[in-house]
Amino acid sequence: MKSRLFLFVFLFFNLPTEGSPSNEKCPVEYNEKVVEIDDQSFIQVSSNLNSTLIQYEEAGLYSEGLALVKNGYTQQFIDQSGKVAIDLSDKFFFFQKPFSDGKAVFFNIENQRGAINKSGDVLFLKDYDQLMSFSEGIAPYMKDNKLGFIDEKGNELTKPIFEYDHKIKFEEGFSVIKSRGKYGFLDKRGKIIGDIIYEDANPFREGLASVKLNGKWGFINTKGKLVIQNKFENADSFSNGLCTVRIDGKVGYINTNGEIVIKPQYTGGRDFSGNVAFVSTGFDLGLINAKGETVFNPIFDIDIRSRFEGDVAPVRIKSKYGIIKNDGTFVRKAEFDNISEFSNGFAWFELNQLYGVIDKNGKIVIKAQFKKMPRMTAGFLIVEINGLYGYIKIPDCV
Repeated sequence: MKSRLFLFVFLFFNLPTEGSPSNEKCPVEYNEKVVEIDDQSFIQVSSNLNSTLIQYEEAGLYSEGLALVKNGYTQQFIDQSGKVAIDLSDKFFFFQKPFSDGKAVFFNIENQRGAINKSGDVLFLKDYDQLMSFSEGIAPYMKDNKLGFIDEKGNELTKPIFEYDHKIKFEEGFSVIKSRGKYGFLDKRGKIIGDIIYEDANPFREGLASVKLNGKWGFINTKGKLVIQNKFENADSFSNGLCTVRIDGKVGYINTNGEIVIKPQYTGGRDFSGNVAFVSTGFDLGLINAKGETVFNPIFDIDIRSRFEGDVAPVRIKSKYGIIKNDGTFVRKAEFDNISEFSNGFAWFELNQLYGVIDKNGKIVIKAQFKKMPRMTAGFLIVEINGLYGYIKIPDCV
């Protein structure tokens, strides 16, 4: 019976209401009512702009336009209109990750590993212990506690001869590899670049990768040549032409030539987003620009969600959350109990134990009314009501 529920997705997923006004005022409030479908009761959530059915036992985030939903053992990938894009009702495939690089990996009841494309075609089946997500046409796999690489047709790029590490993933044409406790790099032909000699390594970003040798960090280029000497206590990856490095216990920034452009003076620093980056002094976060000039004094609490999407970021001050712009101004003062990172220009917020949605301009788009913490994904809000989930399209209101 549960598999029949998917037939109703496109009927009830964010339907526009007849005569919907184009100038609906923000914040939008949603009403809940019980509807009967096929002798089963569901919650329908509706506003003047759209309506959706709360019907899934599990609801995944959208990735590459598709989201995985589950009811019992039945799984489907739905598109952003709510229609079933890949029907898996007659297959015993189990997905743990969303689509990546046009493919979704799974395991079946025989414990084989495989991948499907967006048409639902099975690309290959392998007797692996684990298969990770694809990136740049290549995926890592595990067999007998060793790691190898496979292409999208199921051809093995390498035998399983490496060790697992969470950094292993192809980026900019290369992947970190690990063997006998040492790190190196592999290209997309399966060729090892340079030697596997490093004590640690980070992925390539902007043509450079940070590597640790003899207790110090430096940078190599895509040919494996050391181009910035190993002299730093720590080094991350480049972003917008700058990278955090640690010297004498303090964090500063270098450019791709290895020149210090922002003096090491902070206890911590994050990647530049556009022209700004969060830096910490003790237990507080501040904001600097690419010249090292202070944009915001260190008045924010350290919080992992303080990251920019575009020109806005959530911040926490004395356990309350607000929103700032990268020009040093507040979009919204610190007045919320909680707030998420921004996604597609929207974030959820919590106020008095209820959740709603706010946009990047500080406008409350959906009233704080949901009791369970939601999730943001590709312009949708995933809400939970009575143990089931549904997707609400973020409304277009004024």
